[in-house]
Amino acid sequence: MFIGYFDYIIFGLLLLFNVLYWKKRFNGKTGCLIIGILFGVAIPYVSMEIELLRVKSEFEMIDGFNLLYTIFRFPMYWIIGILQSILINIHDKQNQPEGNKS
Repeated sequence: MFIGYFDYIIFGLLLLFNVLYWKKRFNGKTGCLIIGILFGVAIPYVSMEIELLRVKSEFEMIDGFNLLYTIFRFPMYWIIGILQSILINIHDKQNQPEGNKS
């Protein structure tokens, strides 16, 4: 399965945090740093490890070629992180006072 249960939980939490974020303002640099660390390395690695543990417990014989799809978790989360950064930047630019727009 390309998208696992952990990924669905992350997507749900991401939606929840987006709804909460729209009501607050954060520093753009801090938000981009957090998004970069989370979506660049941390979440894809944890997702890949959970999927590997699930497959190990489910199947008796495991071929490495059959688990190659877990590597594609990284680009999937990179794309989601980029989209998240774009959404945050669009939201921040729309909510800036008129005198501070750059």
